[in-house]
Amino acid sequence: MRFSARLTLAATTALAGLALAGAASAETYKIGITQNNVGVDSYQTTYEQAFINAADADDNVEAVVLDAGGDVARQIAQVEDLIQQQVDAIIIWPTNGEAVIPAVRKAQRPVFR
Repeated sequence: MRFSARLTLAATTALAGLALAGAASAETYKIGITQNNVGVDSYQTTYEQAFINAADADDNVEAVVLDAGGDVARQIAQVEDLIQQQVDAIIIWPTNGEAVIPAVRKAQRPVFR
């Protein structure tokens, strides 16, 4: 596994852990994840199941789990959909790290509810 892939995985795992840890309060958190291609990569499949299990174990967490199927345009559309849903956190396992940068920047903009 390349260093950048490890760093990405570490960052998304840390984000998921922080988001789930913060969900210990009475407030409900909605966390979205979009992954590269779950059906092809057993590691992503394992990660997805661990994420779903962690979210299911906490009544204050709602998970939105998406699979881009290796399609960059689909993943960008999924990120934009998660932004529209006003999720509290977005985890991206990028299909193409460079291609999703504009969507990540859009997601970073504060949304006032």
